Amino acid sequence: MSRQQFRGLVVLTVVSGFLGGAVSNLLLQGAPAVAQVVHPAQVRRAVEDSVWRTVRANRFEVVDDEGRPRALLAAQRDGGVSLALLDSGGTRQIGMGVLGSGTPGLTVYGGPGREQTTLGVLPDGSLGLGICDGAGRQRAALSLASNDALGLGLTDAVGRPRVAVGFPSSGIPGIMLYDAAGKRQVGFSQAIDGTLGVAVGGTEDLKRATLGYAADGSLGLGLTDAAGKRRLQAGLLDDGSAGLSVSDAEGKTVWQAP
Repeated sequence: MSRQQFRGLVVLTVVSGFLGGAVSNLLLQGAPAVAQVVHPAQVRRAVEDSVWRTVRANRFEVVDDEGRPRALLAAQRDGGVSLALLDSGGTRQIGMGVLGSGTPGLTVYGGPGREQTTLGVLPDGSLGLGICDGAGRQRAALSLASNDALGLGLTDAVGRPRVAVGFPSSGIPGIMLYDAAGKRQVGFSQAIDGTLGVAVGGTEDLKRATLGYAADGSLGLGLTDAAGKRRLQAGLLDDGSAGLSVSDAEGKTVWQAP
């Protein structure tokens, strides 16, 4: 088997996206102004009679029958605006707002100051969704880039990436698995033409073992040393012919069959 025949049997391209910084803290500032509870009939009459009046303030506070704050709406000093919905104990449960830069965001909380789910749109139009554990640490992130590329990242309890799934605009999906040290160990991908690829170990530019299955049924295997030299490559073509090539540390073929 020639090198040209073997080339193209192994394909591995993994693209992943991680959400980061999509949603900021929605803290409210300023002095409160208690809003009067309006009965629906009053609202209907106001609309029918066109007697609406504009109320202007930096911050509004909605309270329940016990006088406890349940919703806070405020303008931020950086030019943004935020809305917080509170439970009966005054703990913020939902926060949403628009930053001074124009970036919108939504946060769902699972406890005092503990974010559980965040949703945000970045200035370039990218969309990000983050899911946090009970300690408020982000464990899963889903992103949709402005170029329509999809990415999913999963991390462990200390924030190290363990799984990355990507579907770029090129149409070549991929999956990457990481070890406990955050080092990539296994990658899977499928090319547009249907070619399947698997890579084991190494780094972005150095993969120690690759296995590819082409759309025509050809199969290829390659083994690389720590210096990046391809030492063994084997292939089985769709016509049934097989080949094996072994090279030395300098990349020179020392044995080949047939």
